[in-house]
Amino acid sequence: MIEVAELNVYPVKGCRGIALQSMKFDARGPALDRRFMIVRLSGEFITQRQEPRLSLLRVVWRENTLALHAPGMPA
Repeated sequence: MIEVAELNVYPVKGCRGIALQSMKFDARGPALDRRFMIVRLSGEFITQRQEPRLSLLRVVWRENTLALHAPGMPA
């Protein structure tokens, strides 16, 4: 038997995930999963391989609003 231990989505590619109690799906897979990315001014996206500190960014999703929180930075 298979048991699901956790459900997580990662709204911003390369950043920390959000734990869920239940998961919704749409035509592209889990809702909110990897729908956003951080890009340079040139339009090139930044990966965790290039910038490991992306893994420290905490993602908060509330009522169609996405917020990123970084350690040591003001809210």
